[in-house]
Amino acid sequence: MGCKVVTDSNIRVLQTVRAPKETTNPFISLLFRGLGLEGVRVVPFSWRQAIFGRYDVVHAHWPEYLLRNRNSAVRTAQTILFATWLARLKFSRIPAVMTVHNIKPHEPLNRTEERLLQAFSNRVQARAFMTKDSRASASDRIIPHGHYRDWYGEPTETATPTSGKLLFFGILRRYKGLESLLRAFNNQANPTLTLHIIGRPVDSELAADVTRAAESNPRIRTVIAHIPDDALAREIRSSTLVVLPYRDLYNSGALLLALSLNTPVLVPQTASTVALAQEVGMGWIHMFDGDLTSDHLSSAALAPRPSEAPNLDQRSWSSIGREYVDLYKHVGRRD
Repeated sequence: MGCKVVTDSNIRVLQTVRAPKETTNPFISLLFRGLGLEGVRVVPFSWRQAIFGRYDVVHAHWPEYLLRNRNSAVRTAQTILFATWLARLKFSRIPAVMTVHNIKPHEPLNRTEERLLQAFSNRVQARAFMTKDSRASASDRIIPHGHYRDWYGEPTETATPTSGKLLFFGILRRYKGLESLLRAFNNQANPTLTLHIIGRPVDSELAADVTRAAESNPRIRTVIAHIPDDALAREIRSSTLVVLPYRDLYNSGALLLALSLNTPVLVPQTASTVALAQEVGMGWIHMFDGDLTSDHLSSAALAPRPSEAPNLDQRSWSSIGREYVDLYKHVGRRD
């Protein structure tokens, strides 16, 4: 059975993310804005819209989050709703695309989640990879992660980086290598370096671990919570270096955000970070291979900052919006 044919230039696209709010990743807000400029009718996710609403294409982002909730009764209800939604997509022949933010979910899946997500994946006609990937098929596209300059704009006052200030920011998760960062920082002897950790934790145990580490070292400062975008931008701009020691780094909005605010970054050496370093210009992305060490921190923190801003010309949201519209129309024409 083929897909529903999309012919209307004013395409209605169901995004598998809720309407943006204060704590929403700006990636979603910027994507919605870019698609709107191209005439797309963006439909934020709700179960009512998914099962009963009118839309021409599904655009999936992190679909596993539709099945996640700490309340077991809510999770059961979401499982039933997800299965119902899959049936609706099948019998309505609505095509789907998916942006590949990560190779696999950040947290483990149970068997039911695996089956449902696999069933959804089987309905995806094309994927949008953010970087070149050997897993991409002929129907997939490379659509890069956009920059954040349109979101944060120019600072109202010139920010002078605080000498020796290292910053980790974002949702605090185990896979992001916080333990290795804390260990490496505690092992370095440079008294001019400080480490700032800002972000909302996914679990209380990790929050407690970070808090204990900060209490044992006066040069570690923490804000274990989400902070407003303008405050986060000031923290990034005032940092000497952003450190993101993720395990298996694939795509990172935090990395693009730091570069958008003209702050150098230290990240693991992977295929995607090497390619991005070549794109943005020398001196903005420092890389390490293997385990993060105190020498990696000191070397990157003391490196001179480039005189020219990172080159992010290939990551404008207007061009990204056009590429996604072309992808929507492509899957809508498939039989």
